[in-house]
Amino acid sequence: MSAPDPAGSPSVGADSNGLHRIDQLQSLRGLASLTVVLHHCSLTYQSPDSFRYSMLVFNAHAAVIVFFVLSGYVLQLSLMRGAASLRNALAFLVRRAFRILPVVMIVTTVWLALAPLVRLESTPGTSIWFAGMAPRQGLSGWQLLLCALGLSNALIPPVWTITVELFGSVFMPAFDRVGRWGWQVLWIVTALLAGLAIAHARMGSDSLSAVQNFGPIDYLVYFCAGAALCRTPRSGWRAPLWSLAVLAIGLCGVRVVLIGLRTGHVQFIEYMYGYWLAALAEGVFAVGLIYALTTSGAAGRALSGRALTCLGDISYSVYLLHFPVLTASVWLLGRLAPWNALDPVARTLGLAVIVVATTLFLAGLSYRFIERLGIRAGKAFLERRRLVAVQA
Repeated sequence: MSAPDPAGSPSVGADSNGLHRIDQLQSLRGLASLTVVLHHCSLTYQSPDSFRYSMLVFNAHAAVIVFFVLSGYVLQLSLMRGAASLRNALAFLVRRAFRILPVVMIVTTVWLALAPLVRLESTPGTSIWFAGMAPRQGLSGWQLLLCALGLSNALIPPVWTITVELFGSVFMPAFDRVGRWGWQVLWIVTALLAGLAIAHARMGSDSLSAVQNFGPIDYLVYFCAGAALCRTPRSGWRAPLWSLAVLAIGLCGVRVVLIGLRTGHVQFIEYMYGYWLAALAEGVFAVGLIYALTTSGAAGRALSGRALTCLGDISYSVYLLHFPVLTASVWLLGRLAPWNALDPVARTLGLAVIVVATTLFLAGLSYRFIERLGIRAGKAFLERRRLVAVQA
């Protein structure tokens, strides 16, 4: 079966590195990365419950689900432009490695040198959640190597999603192969993966109402869903703006609703981070939102502005850098008596401003001097070995 036009109404352009890009989806990726930053800032200090609950609109887990579905969509868009061959699959994986690993390796190395200087135990007013996210000490050489390769989050906790991205990337050529049998087949595979993820999450549980969490392997379903969505033909229907608002609200709020119904209180939301039912519901809303964005002309234009697409360009570095920046900022600010005299809400808001501004600045440098160089190095590596340059 010939592949349908995956983008439908949105225009598929190319960035400065020659990679295919849909502007509104790039902007969505940037907004998702910023959501994660603000979420982590909101949890850092021991703030009043009323304030913390108001910050739940910054649903970091939903933002991560959006990352995975977007990756599946965009990577499938790249793969389907070439033949389904082993040569192209290898070229894709090489480019993906050069895209992901340079930033992880450099950030991990720099943070490894700086982390021992950051003494969080002497920082007043931080939350239990933040204390639990402190970098682990005494890591072995093997553990440090895994951290540098994006395969362990022992040093930088959010790196667990990079592990999932690498794992998902390995499976993308297989999803592309299956998708060539028909877009419907990919949706069937997505449903099967969802069933396996639920079974794995609930393994060992006898109670239908037991709370079980997704593990890294279970997030593979979102890459497959993104690939299936990319191949699904567009009917010409354009999503109205109100549908985008409904989907965005559902994406942000479904976790609070489901965990509230399950436990009677949303104070457990961080302890149920990977709650399987909430994770699957967020996946449904994420797929719906991305579909709507690729069929809504008005929303596409609104999210195609220069500022938002630039945020999307640096979103990977924003995500990877924000936690070391957050941790270092908390430690430095905690040494200032006037800062410690502020109430928790004021400290949280001030911290958010400092962390966002610093992270955006460093991410811009990282994108220019590390990410783009890595992409070019991957392209040069493939050209020297005369492999087909599949976009990744």
